[in-house]
Amino acid sequence: MATGNKTSSSAIYRVTLFVLIALVIVLSVLIPSLYYANTELLITRIEHQFAAGEIAPADITATHTFFYLDEEATQAAREAAVQATLPVFSFSMRDTEQNLLTIHDAVESKIISSITDRGVAEKVRSFLTELTEDIFTQGVYDEGDLNGVMALGYEEIRVTHPSQAPQGFDEEIVSIDSLLTKESLSEYVYTREQLYDRMGYLSFVNEYLVLLGGIAGESVHYDSLNTSLEREQAENEVKPVMVKIEQGEQLIQKNSLVTEQMMKSVEAMQLIVHRFSTQQVLGRIFFSLIITLASMYSISLTFMHEKRSHQYILLFAIGIIVTLLLTFVMIYSRIAQEISFLDPIMPVFLMPLFLSIMTGKKRAGMISAVAIASYMSLYESASVMTFFFIIAVSFISVYFIRYVSRRLDMIFQWIITIVSSVTVLLIHMMVQGLSVQEVGISIGILILNITFSYLIISFLLPLFELLFNAPTPFRLRELANGGSPVLQGLASHAPGTHAHSLIVAEYAQAAAKAIGAEDLLAYVGGLYHDIGKQEHPEYFIENQREENKHDDLKASLSVAIIKSHVKLGVEKGREAKLPQEVIDIIYQHHGTDVIQIFYQEAMKEAQADKNSAHVTEHEYSYNNEIPQTKEAAIVMIADSVEAASRAVKKPSHKRYETVVRNVVNNKIAGGQLAASRLTMNDLEHITASLTHSITAKNHSRMQYPKDAAEE
Repeated sequence: MATGNKTSSSAIYRVTLFVLIALVIVLSVLIPSLYYANTELLITRIEHQFAAGEIAPADITATHTFFYLDEEATQAAREAAVQATLPVFSFSMRDTEQNLLTIHDAVESKIISSITDRGVAEKVRSFLTELTEDIFTQGVYDEGDLNGVMALGYEEIRVTHPSQAPQGFDEEIVSIDSLLTKESLSEYVYTREQLYDRMGYLSFVNEYLVLLGGIAGESVHYDSLNTSLEREQAENEVKPVMVKIEQGEQLIQKNSLVTEQMMKSVEAMQLIVHRFSTQQVLGRIFFSLIITLASMYSISLTFMHEKRSHQYILLFAIGIIVTLLLTFVMIYSRIAQEISFLDPIMPVFLMPLFLSIMTGKKRAGMISAVAIASYMSLYESASVMTFFFIIAVSFISVYFIRYVSRRLDMIFQWIITIVSSVTVLLIHMMVQGLSVQEVGISIGILILNITFSYLIISFLLPLFELLFNAPTPFRLRELANGGSPVLQGLASHAPGTHAHSLIVAEYAQAAAKAIGAEDLLAYVGGLYHDIGKQEHPEYFIENQREENKHDDLKASLSVAIIKSHVKLGVEKGREAKLPQEVIDIIYQHHGTDVIQIFYQEAMKEAQADKNSAHVTEHEYSYNNEIPQTKEAAIVMIADSVEAASRAVKKPSHKRYETVVRNVVNNKIAGGQLAASRLTMNDLEHITASLTHSITAKNHSRMQYPKDAAEE
């Protein structure tokens, strides 16, 4: 029957969680969309009554600050960037060398070979070689390419040619008018006509030009690929021309002529305000789905080993839903209509604070803050700074929870949170560039927001503590109060056990702090772990004076009495409505340990009486659950260490450390710590803490040489 109920509860939980997750996703997408609905009438009126070239029948002002892309200006800027990119021509070394070699061979065979005078031949060869090198150093261009470039409006080009520089080439910008083509070679050569006449080389130059016109080729070519790539890069580097419209800015003035630019601004406002495309809607749904599933997964990991994990996960989902609804209500409130800066008015700090205090897990509050900040980013009025503001204020609020141990301490936390949050708000508003008046109003709203959050938390916490019997810091602090009826009964009926429990609680709290566990839970667990002993206190050694009740009992009966205190403790814990976490510590603090003293006694009895039944460890062991949490394991170790330390003679720090290590090693060997998630590093810290606590408690004395020799 128990298995069936558990399966049924698990199915109900899964269905409930699925419904809540679906509701979170729907609300997180729908509510920001509904926020824009208040401009629908305005948009309808604009579409039907305003047109470019007509007189405006009314004023139109921007309902919010927005940007829009001026496509015409952007396109014009891109075209200008493309036009400013000069055509690229590449200087070809291969073609240059080929031309030089071909012309040199032709000059030698056609001109130089016909000159009989060696002196003249050498001078002509030198002159024509210099002329050829001069021509191809400048480069010979294709006239068709140059004419095509000029037709596009360019008067200059960019020429690249090989270089010894690290980048491998040099660039220069040259005028097209100064460039040589095959068609302009004669004109360029004849500019030196007087020089040729004076030297008597004119006939050779004419022959050279005929030769050059037949075999010379272009050595600089138009690089269409690089030109296209650079123009494309220049076009891509042009930033879109964005027009900013401030909230309240007048877009159209009544009785004025409506221009195309005015209508552009109005149309941009219409598009940006609330009309989402199918793609945008799907994007928002997927965004919300990812944030919701990621936050749910993070929360489930945080409470993975908690018995209340299902409660806390459902509480997280419900809290997100409540936050989304409250945000929608506040944004539609009259206060929101009077201000332009909505970030401080969003009730987004309540959930992180409440969840952290309720569960005792700061990480849970921080996860909820990240999730809420992500959902808030879907609002049109949100910005990157909105996300930062919510995260910063929430994290600060959650961080200072560490100072809360009493309900009165929340006042100090409230003050610290306000001071820190106002500082964050001022930074936020400086970035936004808001006016002094807006800063003052926003600070006042933020203070009210945080104040109401704390008031609501103070009201809700006792209700949730009562409803879920949750071990909040306040509830645990109340249970740690010596005025608890259960503890008073223990002190009255079993004073020795009560004193032992106080010491165990102190040891457990210090050890839990040493490893970052829930120290207050460990303390309360230590206080209540032996409340079952008040039923038969005289059978437990710490309550005995001289007579030992077990001397007259068989070992089997003694074990039954000793073991019963765990079951009785659980029953009393339930009667006292202790949180389940404390009851678990009561149930688990002995695990399946063997009660060695009575087991050994039973073994001796069995050996003396050969007719007796065989004795097993199971009969003389606790039949409980081994510790499932770090806190339960710490109480188990502290309980055993406190008892064992009483038997130490000539106490010293070294002897106490040996006692603690023996206890810890025995627990490990017996498998008592297997489910506690304590690491070896944790156990080292626990050992050091317990050794320090016992030594301080028992005022260890200086160790003398004789004591050292005995050890």
